[in-house]
Amino acid sequence: ALPDKELEKIVAAPPPLLGYSFDDNIKPKLDSLRSELHLTDKELSKIVVAFPPLVGYSLERRYAPRIGACKEAGIDPRWVLKTISLNDAKFHTALARQSDK
Repeated sequence: ALPDKELEKIVAAPPPLLGYSFDDNIKPKLDSLRSELHLTDKELSKIVVAFPPLVGYSLERRYAPRIGACKEAGIDPRWVLKTISLNDAKFHTALARQSDK
């Protein structure tokens, strides 16, 4: 779990996050990202505090498909965190370029 100070930074940043249920939306998302991306609590906290909108993206529609695509392409799934704000077309173009490296 994130320390209270870190949670305050997340909630204070993008106002849309205020409408999300912590237990039903944010916590499951953070737990899943921690597990899928093999992040420590400290690493996850640092990432989310640096870019709070990460919490706003859909786990089912955004993260899961992209993490799966990275794994399929042999790319570190943490790469998703750098490209999560891209639309699907741009993500897949970037993924193809990353795969060619």
